Amino acid sequence: MTASILQLAAILELEPVAEGIEDAAQLARLVELGCTLGQGYHLHRPMTADDVQTLVRAQARRAAPAA
Repeated sequence: MTASILQLAAILELEPVAEGIEDAAQLARLVELGCTLGQGYHLHRPMTADDVQTLVRAQARRAAPAA
């Protein structure tokens, strides 16, 4: 069923988000099927909006090219 949903999303030019990813096997299968966005306890614990902003800023700093 997941493969069909991902195929339909591709046809409709939508970017699906897999929810409830709880273990490495689920994540591996989703990646194998071409799903590029997801959320769930396996990826990160629930966070407040402030914590998300802090995490995103930290990741952006790490990804920025060195000056």
